[in-house]
This record gives sequence, C-alpha cells and structure tokens, in this order.
Amino acid sequence: MAQAYFLIPGLIAGPEAKESISEGSLELLKKTFGRLTEAPVMQPLGSPAFAKSVHLCWLWSVLTRRALPFVSAPYAWTVQNGPMLSGDINAIYLCTRNERGLLSEAALTFDEREAACAALTPVLLKSGFVLQRWDPHLYLTRKKRFAAAAAPFEVVQTQEGGAGRWIEGEEKAAALELIATCEEALASIKSPAQTVWICGGGGAFDYVYPPTKIRGVLTDNEAVKGWALAAGILVQRIAPVSKAQNWPEEAPNGECIALIEDLYEAWLAHDWAAWEKALPAVCTRIEVLSEAARKKGCDAALIVGTGEGFAVSCSRRLSAARSLLARFTGTAFNPAGILFLENDQ
Repeated sequence: MAQAYFLIPGLIAGPEAKESISEGSLELLKKTFGRLTEAPVMQPLGSPAFAKSVHLCWLWSVLTRRALPFVSAPYAWTVQNGPMLSGDINAIYLCTRNERGLLSEAALTFDEREAACAALTPVLLKSGFVLQRWDPHLYLTRKKRFAAAAAPFEVVQTQEGGAGRWIEGEEKAAALELIATCEEALASIKSPAQTVWICGGGGAFDYVYPPTKIRGVLTDNEAVKGWALAAGILVQRIAPVSKAQNWPEEAPNGECIALIEDLYEAWLAHDWAAWEKALPAVCTRIEVLSEAARKKGCDAALIVGTGEGFAVSCSRRLSAARSLLARFTGTAFNPAGILFLENDQ
C-alpha cells in the first residue's frame, strides 16, 4: 500500500484557540479529512528548543532516518548553489530586537551590511568560524562541529523568553557568549543590526544511504529540498507546493510528501483570525493533491498535523469521491478532538 503524506505545521492549534476557531472551520476540516481508517496517533517529537519546529523534526527523521536535532543550514546552502564544503555549516542572521525582545531580520543598506560583516569577522574567527557571504544569505563555516543547536530563525522571530530558551547542547553557554560578543561588535560601529542568530548547524551536506523510498516531494522550504536531494530524490522529482495541482510529473508512482506551511506563521503568532483565513487553501490543496496521488498509485493518505512538541497522524483511504467505501467505512473525523490537544507528556 502506497501513501501520500500531507504534513501541516500548526494544524494542531492547541487549547488556547478553542474559543477563537469557528464551527465553520471545524466543519471544513471534517469534510476534508473524511472518514479515518484508524484512530489518530499522537507522537511527542522534538526537544524543548525545537518544540515549535516539529514538522522539520518529522521530515528529517522520515527522509534521512538520522537522529535529531535536524541539520538544515548546509542543505539550504546546497540548494542555493553554494559550494560543497566539509566541516560544520551554520546560518547566521543580522537582526534587530524590539521592546518585547523579539528578533527581526535587519533591513540594511549595502554599506551597512558590509560594515556589519567587517565588524563580526574577527569576533567569529576567535571562535573558529569563517563568515561566508552567499548573497543574500550569510553562513558560518567551521572545521570542528559547534555542539549547540538553535531553533530556526522563523521561530525566534515570534517567541519571547530570550535566546537561552531556544538553544541546547553542550556548547549552549559558548553560543550565548558568542551572540553577546557579536552584539558588542555591532554596537561598537553603531550598526542598525543589534544582534545575530546562529542556527541550522551540525555538519555538512551528507548523502543518505540507503536512499529513501519516498518518490516525490512538494515543498517551498529550501532545507527540506536539500534533505530530499540528500535522500536520493532527483531534483526533477522535487517541486514547489504553492499552487501545486499535481505531484512532480517525473516522479514515479509511489509514496510522496507535501509540506503545506500555510497555517504555520499564524500558529507561531497565535493569530487565529489569520489561521482561519489560511485554512480553506490548505483544505483545497489536500483535496486536489489527494486526487492527484490516486493517479500516482497511492491508495491511502496520512495527514500529519503538528502542534507544540508533538504530531498527530490521521490515516484515510484515497477512494473515489462517490465511492461507497469512502462514505460508509472507517471512523468520522472529529476536528475538535484533534485541533485543541496539547502535549502533556
């Protein structure tokens, strides 16, 4: 039996959203999910620093079959056509910080960016890092692995609690000290950038063996594209998920994954009005790609929604829309029983 996987970060809104999400949204999800072939399965996943990146933990585990935490920077670097390098590759962001302590990527002129990089270079070198300019992206390379793992920048942009909450590993203290030293260097030149965020490290691009049995991937995430390439999926079998009507044409029949991130930004921000506004497009994408998956030889779908620190998997048959099998077998999906869960483990 071949499955199509639909991975939807932020689908599990959590109990705080219970009074904000309408019955109309619940009915839309009930219609889209249809009848399940078995009870939903909850899976705790990700450490505290990565509790809001569970979809990436899930994909890293499925595509590479390697231990967490996931490594993203060298894979995004490869997709951006950066040179193949050994050692440890991290992403670095030049940031501003608002009164709530939230980070945003600094909007710098060319000269301001040059000055910031010049000020940071000697500081980073003292910790063994070489600043790599791959416009518009910045990376750090280092011969020795930096034993500190940090949450993706998209997470820390929306979350309070200080940098320490979102970094883990043996060199956590060194990572925090390096950030503080970078802040001092930026302040010394009166840069509009006030701080940095370093994340995504843990090694270099590394091919997976044996290769994955997944045949095609739809995603807009560059790190995930890199994971798919490393797992042996040919580039013509990886395509954008935005507005996708079909799975990659070159992909042979078999299992395929779509990462649908439309709800994620609103979920991170606890903006339930924006979450509800984005939901119809998510449901449409699932319905369209479910039909396309049947034509690719898939007879089942696994819809994986993620919340804070866990994922919930819901399986259903991919029967024709008017099939009696689809209408009268299995268990009716209960959206409220899934959407408002929280991880109490």
